[in-house]
Amino acid sequence: LRASLDAGGLFLVKLSRGELESYAGRPLSTDELASEAERIVTAGSADNVAVTLGLDGAILATREGSEVLPAIPVKACSAVGAGDSFLAGMVYGFASGRSAEVSFRIGLAAGAAAVLSCGSELAKPEDLKRLVGEVLSGEQVDDFGRRGDGG
Repeated sequence: LRASLDAGGLFLVKLSRGELESYAGRPLSTDELASEAERIVTAGSADNVAVTLGLDGAILATREGSEVLPAIPVKACSAVGAGDSFLAGMVYGFASGRSAEVSFRIGLAAGAAAVLSCGSELAKPEDLKRLVGEVLSGEQVDDFGRRGDGG
């Protein structure tokens, strides 16, 4: 992690709370996590830094600042794959031309969809579609986050 961030020029870095605290060398409050993620962006190490906080949600830092969003309230069955699903949702958002903020919300939805599935089961497409619709302010969605109007 340190070598990658030191090299810089990364588009997206996804860290867990523990990974960012290890990088910083100390435990961090949510505000401090956001500040540290912003510092990584400001230093030119990465354009977008996402930090997953488990039940406490996630942080996104970009050149415009940082945003902390709560976790989507769902009845969790298993946390297996939640972080990977979060990252996959963000990558999908960016790959489909979405902004960092919308991609972040798709990531939150993908992580929440993953915890609805037990054990190592994959997230169900219907859960992902529903949760993406919720985080995109109730807009009608199809194809996992692409609004029906093409936006």
